[in-house]
This record gives sequence, C-alpha cells and structure tokens, in this order.
Amino acid sequence: MASQDLVIRSTALGLLVCTTPCLAEGAQVEYAIRWLANGSPVNSAAQVLTLLGKRAGKTRESEVRYYRATEGYDSSAIFRGRTGEVADVTWKVRIEGQDPSAAAGGLGCPLLGDVKAKTEVDVSVTGKSGERRTSSRSCRSEEPLEKALPPAIKLTDRGCASRMVRVEAKDKSVVVERWELADGRVILEASSKGKESAAALGSFRKDVAHKLIEAKVVPSELSKTELVTQC
Repeated sequence: MASQDLVIRSTALGLLVCTTPCLAEGAQVEYAIRWLANGSPVNSAAQVLTLLGKRAGKTRESEVRYYRATEGYDSSAIFRGRTGEVADVTWKVRIEGQDPSAAAGGLGCPLLGDVKAKTEVDVSVTGKSGERRTSSRSCRSEEPLEKALPPAIKLTDRGCASRMVRVEAKDKSVVVERWELADGRVILEASSKGKESAAALGSFRKDVAHKLIEAKVVPSELSKTELVTQC
C-alpha cells in the first residue's frame, strides 16, 4: 500500500450506465475513446497526437495500484492508490439502475476530513455511431493516508499494478493516457472535456474519434476502470 506520508485523494463513485444523457444539456462531461493498443496500428501517445494534428504539452507519469477492503468496508469497493507526481487513493462502487448521487450518498464516503463531492459523466465513443454514458458521484479528501482512511478499514492489493503516462496536448484540447497493465495489455485513451450536448459530442467524434477509427483503432465498450481492474 502507498506510504502513510502521501497526500491522497479519494473518490467514491456510484456508476449508472445511461441510455439517455445522464445530465442536463450544458453540464460538464468527459468525452473519451479507448482501445487495446497491443496489435493496434496506433499504440503510442505520440502517434495519437500526430494523427490528431496536436503537439505534446505537459506529461505526467505514475504507478497505479488497486486494492479491496478486507475489513471495515464493502469488499466490492475499489480503492486506487497512485504514486508519482500525484499520489492518491480512490474508491469506487458500481451501481446500475439507480441515481448515482443517491446511491453513493447512501453508502457514504469512507474518508475523514474535509471532503468535497462532485458528479461527473463520462461519454465513451464505442464505434462510428455508438456511445456509452457513465455517471458517477465522487468525494475527495486532501489528507495524509493515516488521517483520511479510518483505522477500521484494511486493504489488500488486488494485483493490478499499472504504469500510466498522461500527455496533454499543448493547446489543452485533448489528453492521451497510456496504461501498461500487469497482465501485459496496453490501453490507450484519448479524451476531451466539454458540455453535455449533441454539438460537443459531434465535435469530439469529428476531431478525435473518427480520425482514430479511420486509422484502424477498434474502440472498447468498457470504461477505463473496467479495463484496468480486469485482474
């Protein structure tokens, strides 16, 4: 587990897979396309940025590990610890068919201290015309581990250590992440933040997703968390 002097972030998420937009028109969302890079003609962040006509800006690297609670919390929850320029621990609970805000609030954030909460929507492009919307409720605490995690909660490593490289385009219009997973798979993701609207989704498809699909990228239908915790 991450050392106790790390400053951590914790995110509690109740997920809802939506068949219609999860938030009202105009809400902030993250548009993304992700794929298995092994065997793909597009297998590096540099290639992605070149295809999109972008120059690389800020780069961040970190090691990410996943844990489950053995004591003091629901064992289905996913805790995530990250070391590098940013160190954090996050937790996630997948709940389908319920309001994510009510679901996460009912379960309760496990962290102590000054906790900040927010709701997010991820719109994943899964093909030339398909997409999958995932809504989440999160809470975050900027506290050292020994203060943020209650002593009653005991964690065990899930064996899902990954190396992540995050590259932001110089114009900040797109972010590319490359995940090297413990089982040898490599996942690439290109994403942009924008408003929840048909126009914003159309722009992401035209400017990012369609260019990658035309380069023979095969989009995944799974969320990033689902992909990186298959261990």
